[in-house]
Amino acid sequence: MAMRQLLNLNQAPVGQDFLIKQLSVPNDALDWQPWLEEIGFLPGEHVTVRRRSLLRKGAVVVRVGHSTFALHPDEAACILVESKDAVEDNHQTGVSQ
Repeated sequence: MAMRQLLNLNQAPVGQDFLIKQLSVPNDALDWQPWLEEIGFLPGEHVTVRRRSLLRKGAVVVRVGHSTFALHPDEAACILVESKDAVEDNHQTGVSQ
């Protein structure tokens, strides 16, 4: 069985399509999870990093569903994603996730 490679949105390359797999917020920011869910960061949603600040500590601009948001890198790091290509490959080969 192939291992799937999860990234967080702060690691994800610009322009590549991903599916949200899960949220993983730090213990000192538990209020981020309901907020991220409310604005559309839910498992199964399509998401793309549109651009990021030249400074790695700047905003990560992402598109989820039909909305675009600028997230702080720490917020983006809470959103675990898998490449849509990897998901489609797994479905075609019958690999369970």
